[in-house]
Amino acid sequence: MCERYRFRIGLVLVAFAALLCLLPFLTAEQVPTDQYSSGQNKNSNNNLHKEMISAHSEEAEGMNAAGGTISVNFADAEELTAIRGIGPVLAERIISERSENGLFCYPEDLLAVQGIGERKLKDMLNQICIR
Repeated sequence: MCERYRFRIGLVLVAFAALLCLLPFLTAEQVPTDQYSSGQNKNSNNNLHKEMISAHSEEAEGMNAAGGTISVNFADAEELTAIRGIGPVLAERIISERSENGLFCYPEDLLAVQGIGERKLKDMLNQICIR
């Protein structure tokens, strides 16, 4: 009989310890789920992205003037058309992809842009940079 009570007391202690561990999470302020479904968070990310682009556009222009590579993350449509094989339509698609999904992390991310395949990307690699 004593063994049976020890087991129950142990079980209660384990449950109490688990509750103590979870208590900070249970009492934390909950983020309303409608915040994410309404797109508020996405809009704030887009605004932050636009600020980053405008803050670094001078840097991208400086790289062009120096004859260096063109940053596909911060170049405007005119600068993108300086890349061999990129016309105005493709430049706008790159900017649109960048605006919708954020900055490119790798050159291969450009493959998500309609009109850029592996061959075109290979031809562009020595003219672009991801910064």
